[in-house]
Amino acid sequence: MNYRESILHIVNSNQGLKSVDLALKVMEHINPCRFSHQEYTEALEGLVIEQHIVELIYQLPAMTYRDKSIYFPKGTRIGIEFLHQYKEQNDPRQ
Repeated sequence: MNYRESILHIVNSNQGLKSVDLALKVMEHINPCRFSHQEYTEALEGLVIEQHIVELIYQLPAMTYRDKSIYFPKGTRIGIEFLHQYKEQNDPRQ
C-alpha cells in the first residue's frame, strides 16, 4: 500500500483518529526505515484537499501555540455543543 491508500484505509477503518495516532498506524503499514515525512504529509494534505477525508483542527487552552488535528472519514458531520448555558442580552427567549 502507498501512503494515500494507507491513510484512507486507516482513517475509514478507525472511524477517525488523532494525527499522531494516524502517523504511527501508517508507519505500521509502511516500512519505518523507509518512512518519508514529506511523502506522508503530501498524501495526507492531498486527501483533505480532495475531500476524501475530513480534518478537524483545534487548539487546547493550555497549548495555544500549536494546532492539533483529528481526521475523520468522508461524509462525517461535526457539531459543537457547549455544556454551559448562556444568554445573550437581546435574546427574546429570555
